[in-house]
Amino acid sequence: MGRDCRLQWLRPTGGPRFARALTGRANRYAFVSTVSVYSGWPVEPLTEASPLLACPPDAGPDYGADDPSGNRMQYGAHKAGCERAVHEAWPVDRTLIVRPGVILGPHETVGRLRWWLLRTARGGQMLAPGGRSRRIQPIDVRDVAGFILDGLEAERAGVFNLTASIGRDTFGGLLAACAEAVGADVELVWIDDDVLVDAGCGSGPSCRCGGPRPAPGRSRRSGPSPRG
Repeated sequence: MGRDCRLQWLRPTGGPRFARALTGRANRYAFVSTVSVYSGWPVEPLTEASPLLACPPDAGPDYGADDPSGNRMQYGAHKAGCERAVHEAWPVDRTLIVRPGVILGPHETVGRLRWWLLRTARGGQMLAPGGRSRRIQPIDVRDVAGFILDGLEAERAGVFNLTASIGRDTFGGLLAACAEAVGADVELVWIDDDVLVDAGCGSGPSCRCGGPRPAPGRSRRSGPSPRG
């Protein structure tokens, strides 16, 4: 890959300037976007062809707003604007855009998986949202990196959702894996989503792993599964 490619994973409002600055200085361009760019997120099932949020490519940091339920609509809109800026500056056949879902793995700082590992390590009874069969589609950060690097080496272009395969993982399986990893004896107490949402527990890092989610779209994203 060397100097012939550029990979961008920046704050949304910095993307357009970065993309334009590298025009003519590299052969290929990769941009890490997010599934939050879709206007139907998190309610509708998604494909790469689903409509995106409206956002101009030169939007400022105050453009847009999150919705009342706490969904990160502003972040998604900014990323959609960055994608438009990338396509304005770079030829489609030299651009790779990936839209990951929930990313887990080493050095995660958001606190999604770490929260559940720390809570599980305490043992005893533990509240768990929804049901153990809830489908989730997290992806390992190493798989995201591998997909991008492989794509650049192969000169792959286009837009790709990056998630686990639909139906492969469940929230109950994730919590069971957490208990096994930390060697804890934990009793899961499953609570209906509506109860937790009414109590103000419908957002936060722990919930982004599989917490209270009345919207089905968060568990139905088609896209390549880099590692089976």
